[in-house]
Amino acid sequence: DLQAKPPSEIPIFLDNLSSNVNKTNITTFAVVNAVVSILETLSTVTKIVDTTMM
Repeated sequence: DLQAKPPSEIPIFLDNLSSNVNKTNITTFAVVNAVVSILETLSTVTKIVDTTMM
């Protein structure tokens, strides 16, 4: 609760909040990148298998 904090602590609270959000964004970004690269690898493998089967 923002009202319960003294004015001097509010900027610190906001800084902590923003750094937590940044960490979450970085983690989400890394997970999304990993999933995308796995999907790309799978599609490449599928193409190779298709070519080999023909």
